[in-house]
Amino acid sequence: MIADEVDRGEYATPYGALQHHRPSVEDLVRESGARNIDVAFPGYTLGLVNKAVEDGHANDSYSRLIEHFRKQ
Repeated sequence: MIADEVDRGEYATPYGALQHHRPSVEDLVRESGARNIDVAFPGYTLGLVNKAVEDGHANDSYSRLIEHFRKQ
């Protein structure tokens, strides 16, 4: 499903949009830090999600994040 979204370049989704997942990623970063668990990876993921939301893609799925890794 994600590959199909990426191939089409259509990332909007009615369910599971980035804006709905962001609080969970924030919780993961906070709770990991509180337990002295390395937050580098979830922190990086949160940064990607925040950037996508700030860029107007709050209603898109995680497949939107592939745009961060595409070569320009």
